[in-house]
Amino acid sequence: MATVIKTAQAEQDMIDIGRYIVREQNIDRAKAFLRKLDQKLTTLAMSPGIGRPRDELRVGLRSFPFKPYVIIYQPMP
Repeated sequence: MATVIKTAQAEQDMIDIGRYIVREQNIDRAKAFLRKLDQKLTTLAMSPGIGRPRDELRVGLRSFPFKPYVIIYQPMP
């Protein structure tokens, strides 16, 4: 099974997004969003080539939309 490794900044972004959703909607919506995000990260880890190449940012980076956000990731061997 593929492994997802999040940077400290990614972890903080997820915390900030969760807090925002709690403020604007409610805790159940925040939990559901973060659960779906984790599922998408696992999908990307298992099939890293499905994202768009983003070599203009850094060679080897990829992106995948997760509305209203964009996941930026680096596939690892």
